[in-house]
Amino acid sequence: MSKLEQAPHAILSAAWFYAIQSKLIEPGNSDDFIWITRSINGGYNGYDHRLEYLNRTVETLNLQGCLKRNKNGIYNFEESKAFNEKRAACAWGMWHDSGLRKSGIANKTPAEAIKGYKRYLELDDAAGKPVDVQGNPKDQGWYGIGKEKPVRYFAENRLKILGGS
Repeated sequence: MSKLEQAPHAILSAAWFYAIQSKLIEPGNSDDFIWITRSINGGYNGYDHRLEYLNRTVETLNLQGCLKRNKNGIYNFEESKAFNEKRAACAWGMWHDSGLRKSGIANKTPAEAIKGYKRYLELDDAAGKPVDVQGNPKDQGWYGIGKEKPVRYFAENRLKILGGS
């Protein structure tokens, strides 16, 4: 059996990943569940399942007073660090987009998908639509979006389809 499967190494390696590798102490202290989920998983895979477990734990241990952003079991995208990061905003749109096959969020709503895509575009505009040395958009190849279609093109197209253009 590997040392990482046994105490204390299992706990220490998880703590190292959380605190050092992923820098999640501050988001944890501020109850930023959305950012933590995105940071650990790259997107929002398993979001609903993880949120269900968190909410059940909070209720069982009577920890409601420790929550800062959890409102009746729900976290708002606009209150998360993810709202101000392009890739996280785009992912929020994709995982809420019923036209895509991203798993982890069951209640896919056009309003949340539109919110994520629009925020991505706002952040990309604010960043000056960055390009690489060849003049190609830097935002390419995210979450299964092919490199032949820049993320901006994808987000704009999904907004048109969802009626949020």
